[in-house]
Amino acid sequence: MTNLATLLVEAAVRFPRRPAVRLRETVLTYAELDELSAHVAGGLSAHGVRAGDRVGTMVPYAPAFPVLYFGALRVGAIVLPMYPRTPSAAARPRGAARGARLVFTSHDAEGADDGEMSDTTVVPVGPGFLAQIEFWPQAHDVVDRADDDAAILVPAGGPAAGSAGLALSHGALREHAAVAARRAMEQTSGPGASEVPCTGQSHGLNAVILAGACLAVGEAGATRAASCDPPGYAAAATVLRE
Repeated sequence: MTNLATLLVEAAVRFPRRPAVRLRETVLTYAELDELSAHVAGGLSAHGVRAGDRVGTMVPYAPAFPVLYFGALRVGAIVLPMYPRTPSAAARPRGAARGARLVFTSHDAEGADDGEMSDTTVVPVGPGFLAQIEFWPQAHDVVDRADDDAAILVPAGGPAAGSAGLALSHGALREHAAVAARRAMEQTSGPGASEVPCTGQSHGLNAVILAGACLAVGEAGATRAASCDPPGYAAAATVLRE
């Protein structure tokens, strides 16, 4: 099984109590991140999301992003990271949302009522979101995906580009994560020895989880990391070296 979500599942087994994500006072251990992502997977499944469907996320610099990211991957969905400076389609017809069945957003979306009548369901992500999803059903199983199946769809040319997307596969992202994780471990005293500043988006996140490190979202290094071009995996390596 090559689903990228197995990175988290395996890490949670190896070191469940180790901090995985931190934003100021909010800390999620690997076990907690794994459990919460299973709740997201259960909620998505209950909503009818299946393998190959697209799930949009507009929750930068927040612990909710890794939870939603791995939750969507668990059910075999394709994650669409969306960015504040990209014209948001969260409250617009499904075509404008690049085919997303659901869009999780922490940003106020103008015309949300219209979005609810479209094919895209808008799910608000507020301060109490992590507590809320603990009441969602859980789906601990990870849907099998092939190496060449898409895991992430990012705008071609970076977050500021238009709606055209570049698909990144489960297999390619696993390989890139392994390279970046090795680089990180070479410059620390061991896995998880330091916190890694990152935007909270997918490229650095994969390597951080594989290395058993703690993702420090919204920290000073986030601004520098945000300038990296998402399709190039040099982004993750750069983040891990900071």
